[in-house]
Amino acid sequence: DSYVLKWYDENDSGLESMERRICEHPAVTPFRTVLPQCFNSIRRGDYSIAIPQLIAVLESIILQLNPPQVISRDVKKALRKGGHVAKDAEGHVYATAMWLSLSTFINELYIQVPAALPSVSPVLSRHGIHHGRFEAPNVQAEATRLLHAIETALSLHDRLKLSKTGNRKRVASTGND
Repeated sequence: DSYVLKWYDENDSGLESMERRICEHPAVTPFRTVLPQCFNSIRRGDYSIAIPQLIAVLESIILQLNPPQVISRDVKKALRKGGHVAKDAEGHVYATAMWLSLSTFINELYIQVPAALPSVSPVLSRHGIHHGRFEAPNVQAEATRLLHAIETALSLHDRLKLSKTGNRKRVASTGND
């Protein structure tokens, strides 16, 4: 955590570059209003305001990785081993690494936590936060971790889209020869 926070402090202290990369991506179009507000909250140190919405953004991006015919809203299922996304990432070293990173992060985010926790979550728990069991932690590292996961999901989105487009072009070119 400290290494990443230090890196951003030295290289993108206001998160302007990260905000531009994320907000300009077509996969986050449904969140055009709230994403800049999340970044403003983070800049003010109001991390617990941004965290629930960043979780929703991440879930939306992950669900967009599914093929159009899959209408499931189950984020863990979308990233499961042997699922559509994992199969699409196979054979692509970077895509596989991104998928594995996202899958690990989501499994930790969706961990079930005991009901007898304090009012503020000691861990980043999607269920606890979104179901009103406790408020999101007001911790810079957690907000940064979510932003990294969003960037990873967007990169995977682009890589898989590129590989599908490349495969179609290769199939078209070999089919017409």
